Amino acid sequence: MPATKTWEKTRLGNLVRHKSGRYYARAFAGGKEVWKSLKTSHYGVTEAKLAEFMREHRERVSGNGNGDSNRCLSSTHPLSFRSRAQRNAFDYCCDWLALLDQ
Repeated sequence: MPATKTWEKTRLGNLVRHKSGRYYARAFAGGKEVWKSLKTSHYGVTEAKLAEFMREHRERVSGNGNGDSNRCLSSTHPLSFRSRAQRNAFDYCCDWLALLDQ
């Protein structure tokens, strides 16, 4: 008995369709794959949501380009962290501090 495919490729490279019919966006950041459900099964709606996700993803990855990123320290700072887990914990704390400052 042949196995059923869970994921189906689409015409768009960053878009895959689950066997349930839902569409998911895929992108890469820092060598890591990022997935996001587009919460629709309609291809026309998916194209617009994918474009929006990719725009937001590029902004997050590039860090706005004007030096006003959400990070407390840049990766070139002497106090930058060695492991991804430490960076994620630090970013989490920075996000909370930014919320408290509002």
